Amino acid sequence: VDSAICSIGSLNMDIRSFGLNYELNLIVYDEKTTQELEMDFHNDLHHCTKFNLKAYMHGNVLKRTRDSLCRLLSPLL
Repeated sequence: VDSAICSIGSLNMDIRSFGLNYELNLIVYDEKTTQELEMDFHNDLHHCTKFNLKAYMHGNVLKRTRDSLCRLLSPLL
């Protein structure tokens, strides 16, 4: 929030996340740490590639199959 407060974690706001998945978030109320984390995030963006559905659909069949299996099994993981 305005480079002063940040939230780090995987928590979704639903009962499953709170109870079953044991997901957590950390709220940081330190401006210096928050600004450092924000810089890290922007630096990480330089190493990302934009997802392209058309390229994905024409890509490796084994990779798509693996992704589909992981999606099916995700509630158990």
